Amino acid sequence: ENPTPVDSCHFKLNQQNFGYGDSIKSGFDFFRNRPISHVLVLHSDAQTDNYLLAKSLIESYLRTSSDVVLGSRFSAGSDVAGYNQLRTVGNHFFNILTRLASGHSFSDAGTAMILLQKHCLELIDYNSLSSGWKFHPQLNIKIGSLRSLRIDEVPMKWSDSKVPSSV
Repeated sequence: ENPTPVDSCHFKLNQQNFGYGDSIKSGFDFFRNRPISHVLVLHSDAQTDNYLLAKSLIESYLRTSSDVVLGSRFSAGSDVAGYNQLRTVGNHFFNILTRLASGHSFSDAGTAMILLQKHCLELIDYNSLSSGWKFHPQLNIKIGSLRSLRIDEVPMKWSDSKVPSSV
């Protein structure tokens, strides 16, 4: 439905299952040495419309020139009507812990939907982070701790995955 111009997107397929965090790290390593300006991380679990979210992340960058743009389930304008209430409470508690750890206040400290300027990969030791699901919360703490980075958040519509959470 949305044809992509040749050479504007690159996809990396791992030959084995690295797990969640290691897959993201592998992508960061791959793109870190390529002539690109940004890295975009989205999920394929149908919890949001990735096309609309990617468009929103890119539009925010073009408007603000932020170093990092995060998709947020809990910022003004977000829609979490289909999201579990207990998980919502847990996310708000995690936001408080992340603010204490990083000094930055996120509306959704656990988000994994992110657009990064490539230079951010040089500032963050992402290979020292978790190989599992804790990767993105740890990455967000690292990002929030770097006072030089301009961080923006965009709202998103979010619902629970069809696959039950293992967390």
